[in-house]
Amino acid sequence: RDGAVVAWDLGRGAAATALGRHGGHATALATDGGEALLSGGQDGVVRLWDLRTASQAVETALHGAGAVNELVHHRLPSGQPLVLSAGADGVVLALEPRTSLAALHRFADHRDFVYSLKAIGNYCCSGGGDGMLLVHDLATGGVLYGLGANRAAVRAIHCEAGRLVAAGDDGTLIAYDFGAVVGEAAPPRRTAPAAGRRAP
Repeated sequence: RDGAVVAWDLGRGAAATALGRHGGHATALATDGGEALLSGGQDGVVRLWDLRTASQAVETALHGAGAVNELVHHRLPSGQPLVLSAGADGVVLALEPRTSLAALHRFADHRDFVYSLKAIGNYCCSGGGDGMLLVHDLATGGVLYGLGANRAAVRAIHCEAGRLVAAGDDGTLIAYDFGAVVGEAAPPRRTAPAAGRRAP
């Protein structure tokens, strides 16, 4: 809660390097699996850290005064790397990590905070505080469709070839058929709940 971003040595089980701090809580982390680390804060700022030098490479304010709720490193089928950021301002951003996190697309279709974020293929799935799950096209920058996944905030999303799953504050978990092709753009079909269970 002090906003600190710390790299840990797992071999020793101890903090290795204090990278820096956010204003307010540090609220999101993501890695590309290599030496780049992203952090987001309650201050709406996203920072890109170089773990090789334990230094900050990029700092950019993305979500105004609202917290950064989720960060995702993603690679499109074309090979292009992206960083996705979702915030308490209700906005999802697709950013280019090779040009200081310049915004490629700005998705402002949510009507509430964005709490959950996942990407698959050319598509981005985001869950809002009003129970809506939206699917955006990362290639064109457009919204494809929305799903009334929960009665309350969509807190977690999982997507893979053939399956899209959402879990929310209303205590329900719902699965959709997402199509046989990864990131298929057609709206998914809701999977029937098990006997005795009520779908939202």
